Amino acid sequence: MSEAYDLLRRLSYWTEKLFRQRGALRSYLWMTEADGHQTIFETGCDGDAPDTASDRDLLDALRDTLRAEFTRDGVVRYGIAFAGHQVTVFEPPTPQLRVPCIALEVHDAAAHLRSHREIIHVGGTPRLAALAPVEAAIRRAAVTAQFETWVLTEGIASMQAAASHLYVCSGEPTTFEGATVTYMLGFKSWGAGNCLTGPVAGINPVGMKVSTVPIAD
Repeated sequence: MSEAYDLLRRLSYWTEKLFRQRGALRSYLWMTEADGHQTIFETGCDGDAPDTASDRDLLDALRDTLRAEFTRDGVVRYGIAFAGHQVTVFEPPTPQLRVPCIALEVHDAAAHLRSHREIIHVGGTPRLAALAPVEAAIRRAAVTAQFETWVLTEGIASMQAAASHLYVCSGEPTTFEGATVTYMLGFKSWGAGNCLTGPVAGINPVGMKVSTVPIAD
């Protein structure tokens, strides 16, 4: 993981240099590593993309292109920096706290690291705050088989007791904001504990499962 962490620190450094020059980051800044050498480049939105293309379509196209290029160039790890928001969710009725930031991620075969740098203003000039603590995301496939049945049952039961909303989305979200803002088409609220039924024993795959309450209106 140390190689991935070092790459994230270098990406943070070059992101700040670019941000100071331009006062913003309006592209995706990439850093790749192959054969011990680092390469930095930028990509932006495809101006030739059709108006009907969704964010997911553009992301899939970019991923396919970069996968081919990374394979060709022997890339062993890569990092990306892009503008976004750090979202803090509180218990209702307190609204979400959205803070503009530059998000940073690094990926390789063994690690997935992420962090961010808040955008602050010093004398009216935008600057990047210090790098936030680096988080390591656990790969789902690596830990699922290590959970005992009672752990899964208790976790699912807690989820069933707390879940209150069902969101219908246009694509598969990977964050809370993606589910409730970016991809949301609509939602239904039943109140805590009334959104899911279960947990009960699963059939295929074997395990425990919950089911959503049917929407009748």
